[in-house]
Amino acid sequence: MRRLDKRACRRVAGQGWNTDRSRGLFMAKSVEYIVRTAIKTIARQKTLVLYLYDTEFGDPGPLIPSYTVFQGREDLYHAGPERWRFGLAHIQAGASGQ
Repeated sequence: MRRLDKRACRRVAGQGWNTDRSRGLFMAKSVEYIVRTAIKTIARQKTLVLYLYDTEFGDPGPLIPSYTVFQGREDLYHAGPERWRFGLAHIQAGASGQ
C-alpha cells in the first residue's frame, strides 16, 4: 500500500484562488461552501484534491480554502483549521468493529 506524502500535500493545500467574487454562487445566501476539484500528481501519485472555500470572506486578495481534502488510491487526508487528519484508516477500523 502506497500512502500519500503528507509533506507534499501541504505544499498544495493552501493555494489561493483568484476569482471574481461579485457574482455567481458567491452571492447566494444559502450556500456555505464552494467546492473546487482538481486531479494533481503529488509525489508521483495521482490524487483527487477537493478545495472547500467559505463563501463569507473578508480579504479582497486570493481566496484561501477553509478545508482541503486529498483522496489517493488507498488514502484520505484532510487539512483544515484544526490540524491534519487521517481518514480512511480510521473509517475502515470503525466499520470493521476493531
